[in-house]
Order: sequence, then C-alpha cells, then structure tokens
Amino acid sequence: MTVGIVRSNLEDVKSNIKLLFEKINYRPSKNKVFLKPNIVAPQPPETGVITHPVVISALIEIFQEWGYEVVLGESSSVAQNTQRVLELTGYLDLAQHYNIDFVNLEKAKRIECEWKYGKIKLPEIVFTHEYINVAKMKTHIVTKVTLGLKNQKGLLLPSDKRKFHLEHELEEAIIELSNVISPDLTVIDGIIALEGDGPGRAGTPIDMGLLVAGTNVVEVDNIASYLMGFNHGEVNHIPKVDGISTVGIDREQVKREFVRPKDNQVVLGKFRFFNMRACSGCIERFAAGFGISDKSKFTQMVDVLSGQDAEIQCHKHNVVCFGDCTKEFALKNSLPYIGGCPPEITKVSTIPELIKEKEV
Repeated sequence: MTVGIVRSNLEDVKSNIKLLFEKINYRPSKNKVFLKPNIVAPQPPETGVITHPVVISALIEIFQEWGYEVVLGESSSVAQNTQRVLELTGYLDLAQHYNIDFVNLEKAKRIECEWKYGKIKLPEIVFTHEYINVAKMKTHIVTKVTLGLKNQKGLLLPSDKRKFHLEHELEEAIIELSNVISPDLTVIDGIIALEGDGPGRAGTPIDMGLLVAGTNVVEVDNIASYLMGFNHGEVNHIPKVDGISTVGIDREQVKREFVRPKDNQVVLGKFRFFNMRACSGCIERFAAGFGISDKSKFTQMVDVLSGQDAEIQCHKHNVVCFGDCTKEFALKNSLPYIGGCPPEITKVSTIPELIKEKEV
C-alpha cells in the first residue's frame, strides 16, 4: 500500500486533499461516509489540539460533490461532555451548515465484538459506512504521539476508555483495537501540529503544513511519526512496518524533530502534573481547572499525582493527589487529596488551601 504526503495550508486545503486522494488513488467503496475527527476537548483549532474544522469542511465538500452521504461522529475524552465540546468547537454548527448528521458516539448504536480482552462494543456506523479516521498530528505524554491508531480510542464508550488506562496496557490495547476495527482511510491533519507536552493545552502548536493519508492506518502512523522525528521503537503502539512506499512530497524534505513530551508529566505554571496510569479525564480536568484559576494564588511549586500507580517523585512537601485512583495512596502517605473520577475543575483552585492545611 501507499502513503501520500502533501504540503498544505488552511486556505488551499480542499485542493490539496483532492491532490492527496489522486496520489493514493482513493475513492470510497461504500455509498455513505463516516468522518471521525479528533475533538478531544473544547480547544480552538489554532492550538493544534483538535482536528481543524477547515479540514473536515473540505472533506465534506469533496465527498458531497462526489455524491456520497456524509456523517460526522466523535466522543470526547472522559473528562468532557461531548455535546458541549461539539458546541464550543463549532462542529455542531459545521454539521448544520452542510445539512449532515453529527453522531455523539457515546449515544450511538453499537455492535458487540470479540477481542483479546473479551468483548467490546463499537459503533455500528464504522461497519456500515466508509470509515474515515481524520486524526491530528500531536505528541502525547503517555504514548509519545497520537495519530490514527490512537484516535480510534474515541470510538469507545467512556467505561472502555477508562479500562484502556486502568485495566489494560494502554499501548497494547490500542494495537488490539486496530485488529478489531481499522479505518478504510486515515487522514492526518498536520497543518497546525502539536509538539512538546501534548495532547492538550500544555503542548505547543507549530506550523507543520502537511497532510498525510493512506488506506492502511499502521503504515500512515509509521510515516507520520517519522515525519515528527520519532524512530522505530520509540512509539510502542505503532507496529513497525518496513519498506512503505510514499507519494507526493519526499518525506526527507519535510521531516522535522518535534520537541519530545516529558514522560507522563506536564508542567502548568507552578504545577508538575504526573500521570501515573490515569485516564485522560484527570489531566484534562486539571488543565481546565488551571486555565480558569487565579494564577496569582499559585506561589510555590506543587507536584500533582494522578493515577493508580501514584508514587512520590521527590518528597512529600507540596504534593497533592488528584482523582479517585489516588485515594488509598493519599491516605497511606497522609497527603492532601482531591476526589472525583475525574475531579471537578473548580477543585484545582483549592490546592493552595490544601497545602496550607497540610502544613498546619
């Protein structure tokens, strides 16, 4: 199979997607098309956190011009209200503009499938429609990158998303999911990419100016991660494939060394947030809470521990446990604790008070 790479900016994305499809000789084989973007959180597209609506608009227009029925669908992170995220990011308005349905995948009809860990329920629409995975080119503090394979996690029910982090080995589960369902086409939106401590607002948006696509998601992820400067073996959830043919721009001309994410760690102002097998809900809630808090009250460095594998990083001074997974650890070590699965965003602003109470 072949992976296509083309340069693009937001102004000419439609013509460049058409060029990309020509390069890889792609046309949907089914009458109906299902587009699954990455809309993990209510972030503006210029942050590089979500699939840019301009890319989705271009895809809708192309497929409608070709005579296909188009449906959009997504389920945001477990910390988010998907319907609210779709409203805030403008995706519901976009669907209305093109007179198409947007399916909240948390409420979608599902089919029970067998997989390595027993049974898993997947949206029926990925089997009945031409399933097109429109992922974002981003780094990730847990999985190093998030591209096509990782974007499939958005197909899951919230309970299964948590299991990927808390009951399974995350990267192995991502691979196993691809053995059950794999996209008919994967498009990577790398126009505005994200480097550093992604996949959320702690990362840094960069002008990458690329679109990558192919019909084999593993091959697409191999090429996209290579373009980000990651070598084979660095990203455990992307099986290595050698000898992948590419068309369009020479991969060596556009390869870039992305700033690597810190391992399971995000720095936000005076906070070091440690993700120790927490689901994405805790990091998203913490980042959202930090965003709305009065930063002047955060005057000293604090380590925030989250996840069922929580452990002390340096010392017990200025350490707070965040999320239900850390409750037992917090009690055992007499540490301040913020409960919830995930906690409410307003609780982040209470951390200085918790630290003071601990010191008394």
